[in-house]
Amino acid sequence: MDYTICQAIKYFKDVTSVLVIYDICCQWLIRFFQRVASSTTLSLPEKLSVIGAIGKFHLGAHIKDCFHKFSLNFIQYSGQVDGEIMETNWASLNEISGLTRAMTKAHRQEVLDDYMNDLNWKKLTGSGEFDILNRSHSAELREVQSLVRKWKNAENMFSKTKLAYEALTPRLRAEWTKEWLAEEDRAMRERGGSLRIYEVDVMKGMDCSNGIGNLPV
Repeated sequence: MDYTICQAIKYFKDVTSVLVIYDICCQWLIRFFQRVASSTTLSLPEKLSVIGAIGKFHLGAHIKDCFHKFSLNFIQYSGQVDGEIMETNWASLNEISGLTRAMTKAHRQEVLDDYMNDLNWKKLTGSGEFDILNRSHSAELREVQSLVRKWKNAENMFSKTKLAYEALTPRLRAEWTKEWLAEEDRAMRERGGSLRIYEVDVMKGMDCSNGIGNLPV
């Protein structure tokens, strides 16, 4: 993983900040810079900032502290991404699972590999919207068109959420919103412990083992 990240960053010149989405980023990132510094083959640009995140599918299986520290919902400019790759193919693979039930292990492996390769190719080329046999459209062009479509959708959703935000804000106390905005600005700049403002407080129910079942209301 260290090698992969270092090599990928080399392709982007003058980069000062990168977002790394990894299933166990909470553990991998702890000593990442120390490992690179002690390596004779790995290197990173000076003053590089690495922001770690965990994909939304995997984050639910992590401990409570990981939620506010590594959720993509609380990373500025990350957009509404899920941070998953293989997991997004599962719904499609479920549809062909019935075909593989009676297959031998080798045959099943080949069929699943073929379907996965096909799904990955469609993701890369955006073939769900463009004809992959039309050679007049390059893979790079289709990728750009896909990003443009997502950008337009984001603009549309932003305008809708902005209306809801502007309708809600005047109903709140001015000192509350001022304090919340200041805390958000600090959290985006400092991250780390400052992100605890996004921690979800959950009140646990009382012990019901005695059969009474008294719970706080």
